[in-house]
Amino acid sequence: MTDALPALPTPAQLGAERDPSKRLLALVEPATNMLVRATALDEVNEVRAQAAAIERYARSIRLSTEAVGAAQTIARRAEMRMGELAGPRRRRGSGPRRGPVYQDGLSAHDRAELRTLAENQPTVEEVLGDLAPRGKASRGAVLRAVKSEQMHDDNRRRRQIFERSAPVRLVKLRGQLRQTVAELRRTHDLGLAFDAAEVVRDVKDLCRELEELLG
Repeated sequence: MTDALPALPTPAQLGAERDPSKRLLALVEPATNMLVRATALDEVNEVRAQAAAIERYARSIRLSTEAVGAAQTIARRAEMRMGELAGPRRRRGSGPRRGPVYQDGLSAHDRAELRTLAENQPTVEEVLGDLAPRGKASRGAVLRAVKSEQMHDDNRRRRQIFERSAPVRLVKLRGQLRQTVAELRRTHDLGLAFDAAEVVRDVKDLCRELEELLG
């Protein structure tokens, strides 16, 4: 990108507007389009810093939560773009867990969070749609929501894997039960002593648990 990104209005310029909230809400779409075209990480970071300053100003003069959320939306989208421009994640074991601060002022921790946002953009946009109108779309809140959704997806995948393997597991269980009965029969035929009543109680208990599990 050859030309510098146009700056967002300063808090003072925003305060001079007749309707600062309306002006702030109108900034979201052009700022988003501007970020999509951006190719320099430091310039996008400057947009993020400007949006953060606008958010603080909006809170200080008690603008609407929607206006605060508009500034947060610009900041979060800038952070997603920064995550894209920061490059791929470093593979496990390929470097120190906590690296130095880079020339652009971002720590390894910052870069990891920005990449998480960039890698989960559909989820981030969904979360912004929920939190931003309430002025609650901080980076931390969005990251927590993203991680919660990731855990939900992981649990759903595990359940799907378990459901696909359940028929095989049941066949294996039947085989194990038949094998157990056959071993008990051989024990009985050899005249070896065992507490049959206790075995029957254990089997009945297991059957009851199975019935409760399967409904």
